[in-house]
Amino acid sequence: MKRRLMLVLHAHLPFVRHPEHPEFLEEDWLFEAMIETYAPIVDACARLAADRVPFRLTMTLSPTLCEMLSDELLMARFETRLRRVAAACRRRARAPFEAAAAEHLRLFTAARGRRLLPEFRALQDRGVLEIITTAATHAILPYVSRPEALRAQIAVAVANYRKHFGRAPRGFWLPECAYEPGLDAALAEHGLRYFFVDAHALESSPARTPAGPTAFARDPESSRQVWSAAEGYPGDPWYREFYRDEGWANGRGAGLKFHRITGAVPLDRKEPYDPSRARERVEEHARHFLECRRRGAPLMVSPYDAELFGHWWYEGPRFLEAGPRRRISL
Repeated sequence: MKRRLMLVLHAHLPFVRHPEHPEFLEEDWLFEAMIETYAPIVDACARLAADRVPFRLTMTLSPTLCEMLSDELLMARFETRLRRVAAACRRRARAPFEAAAAEHLRLFTAARGRRLLPEFRALQDRGVLEIITTAATHAILPYVSRPEALRAQIAVAVANYRKHFGRAPRGFWLPECAYEPGLDAALAEHGLRYFFVDAHALESSPARTPAGPTAFARDPESSRQVWSAAEGYPGDPWYREFYRDEGWANGRGAGLKFHRITGAVPLDRKEPYDPSRARERVEEHARHFLECRRRGAPLMVSPYDAELFGHWWYEGPRFLEAGPRRRISL
């Protein structure tokens, strides 16, 4: 039986922009995601496309995220943050953290001067990335009580998508995968063809709804292998430790994470991060992930929050790139 794997990344952040302050703590959410998640994912896709490796990736870019990524004030502040964290990284580049510091400097350098939204659009125009949209304010749609407000959540999202990508969206991410009967008609009214639901919503996936759009259900096994704190790949002891930041100052982290997970030990007993060993583990986990999919359903839909890859799980973008390069037949 021939099997297909559909990877879906949901990228969304709440709108944070405060011109009345010279800098604002919550803007760091956006800047960290740009450095660790969005730029590395764009670069991974670009490398695969340049090497003619067959792949397709589906990714939500929410309206609030699109507006922030296209905002000149926020992008100028992003460059300021990059200069600050790069300087902090150089000051801390000493034994036994030389390799970890060099890895972070590479990351900061790769993010400088970027305009990521046009880069995402270019990948879609090349046919390797399918960008979809989501509710305008990421509202949980079954909780929106007034029909006109529900339609506005969808209509504004579609208009925002056209503004940034020059075409109509085909797919829609339901916030929290929350669905109720009738939502399919609201999506169809705005030309949307498919959406995603949780595993318990469908007996089989995909399924055509009465109004026309197709519903795709999450595959729980592939999600567990990545998300589970107990058995998921991101908990490997050789991967970068998220919770220890060497650049913490004035209530803010700099994103300088020079230690590896190590194991169930206190933060002050974490071992130095070894990027080369972590890359080896990425290759092993990508192979294991694909081998496990050989026992799955004909179509396996694996949706994840995009920020897991790179921000929470630093090695995540490499994992996404390693899979297509292995060319394992499912």
